[in-house]
Amino acid sequence: MEVFRNHHIDDILGVDGEWVPAKLLQIPRACFLAHDLMKPIEINRRFDLAVSLEVAEHLDRDSARRFIQTLVKLSSVVLFSAAIPYQGGTHHVNEQSLGDECRQLDHETLQPALKDRSWQRKGYIFSSSATKVNSLTNIGQN
Repeated sequence: MEVFRNHHIDDILGVDGEWVPAKLLQIPRACFLAHDLMKPIEINRRFDLAVSLEVAEHLDRDSARRFIQTLVKLSSVVLFSAAIPYQGGTHHVNEQSLGDECRQLDHETLQPALKDRSWQRKGYIFSSSATKVNSLTNIGQN
């Protein structure tokens, strides 16, 4: 979230558990919503991009499915990754292949994103707008 702000994107909203100490936030407190992601959340607005990196594997299957559906409601473009089977990690209760996660969604376009970047080879963009996806896949390639 801080990286987006460093690039002059000020309309952000970070959502994570109440366990996150407010004093450790690197974004303004007004840009953070504490919420138990195992429970449904209703955010009544849309964003140009929704990002979830390495979250869904910490949620049970039903909660992860609902979480992904929420991401799709928040934006027509979602950058998403989650731990794959046998990756292991702290409190990984739902490691799935991205194909399994993707089959939960109803989108025209499912496109691997950032495939040439070593930092996040599991990233995927889900989008209902192929034009929107194509415009975003060139970000950061300068």
